[in-house]
Amino acid sequence: MFPGKGILKKTRNFATRIVLIYVLLGSLWILFSDKLMFILFSDTHTLNLVSTYKGWSFVLLTGWLLFSLIKRELKKRNAIEEQLKVSKEKAEESEQLKTAFLNNISHEIRTPLNAVLGFSELIINPDLTTDQKKNFAVYIKRGTTDLLDTIEDILIVSRIQVGQVKLVLTSENIGNLINGLRDYYIAQLDSQAKRKNIEIIVKPHLLDEDGLINADFRHLRQILNKLISNAVKFTENGVIELGYERLNDGNLRFSVKDTGCGIPPEKQDIVFYPFRQVDEIKLNRKTGGSGLGLSIAKGLVELMHGRIWFESEVEKGSTFYFTIPYVSG
Repeated sequence: MFPGKGILKKTRNFATRIVLIYVLLGSLWILFSDKLMFILFSDTHTLNLVSTYKGWSFVLLTGWLLFSLIKRELKKRNAIEEQLKVSKEKAEESEQLKTAFLNNISHEIRTPLNAVLGFSELIINPDLTTDQKKNFAVYIKRGTTDLLDTIEDILIVSRIQVGQVKLVLTSENIGNLINGLRDYYIAQLDSQAKRKNIEIIVKPHLLDEDGLINADFRHLRQILNKLISNAVKFTENGVIELGYERLNDGNLRFSVKDTGCGIPPEKQDIVFYPFRQVDEIKLNRKTGGSGLGLSIAKGLVELMHGRIWFESEVEKGSTFYFTIPYVSG
């Protein structure tokens, strides 16, 4: 039922109750007020005096009672209207986010798919040179990878939301994981036609023998991938620093620090929300991406019983931190 109809029905019921209360009080007053006065007052002078103000007493009493009832009803009504207003705004915002998300996902899927289809048609041209065919093969592979990444992000978000992601613990060395990711992203940067002027360094604060831990390294790798990928995406020049250390509270803290564009203060409350980048952070059209990376990272960190947060300043960069329990391997 539409909420407005419910409010209208409640308004009618309230008006009916007020009328019935007023009629009931008036009837009781007419029937029993004289008897009550004779019980309370015995002398004629007092009875005459009270009788003079009997009507005014009824008006004041019922007026106060009705005022209290109406005031309480209006307070409830205002609370309901405020809830309806908030619900309406959330529904409109949700609809806008869904529309923006579908538009963005459509773009993110069509772009690599068109590249794959286009270069697949071109590569069969017998007049192409070997170098041209190699370049086209690189473009096809890149488009396929981008398409798979987008689909995987959608699937991961869906699985996190319905609680179907399970932890699988293995014993591995954190240092090997971090250094491997650093080497991978350096290779990615080196393969670009126009390489960004970015240095990626690792600053461990943990001895090698303490780096062997039990954790879900598949999900840990996904989290770090999302954070490092974002750092590379939004940094044109400077340094990306990867760090990890053991805290006194029994947790491991990881950090990914960049010298990129930073996050404006008014956007910092929503960066972990799914799809919010789609319509509110306009950089995504320049850099690509579905806007799901940070929400995936947050979901996986919380699944691993940790927490994630960040510090950021516009034009100076951002540092993302997250923790997971330290369990020695």
